[in-house]
Amino acid sequence: PIEEVLHFTYTSTGNASMVAQLVDQQGKTLKQQVYHVSADGIYSMDISDLSLTSGLYLLSVRQGAHAQFFRVIKN
Repeated sequence: PIEEVLHFTYTSTGNASMVAQLVDQQGKTLKQQVYHVSADGIYSMDISDLSLTSGLYLLSVRQGAHAQFFRVIKN
């Protein structure tokens, strides 16, 4: 469960930018952030300034042709 800041880690497989997008259940993009990475590795990231109501959200993290999706719960 998240509060006002969403912390997550992502394993980079290259030096392409990563795009994290938080979407609500209706498909509306609530927040999108671009992270610039320069090498393979594990990166810790934050999405802040979240004013979310309680519910279920979808976090997608994309880098090049790779994408991962996570369900996020706000209490």
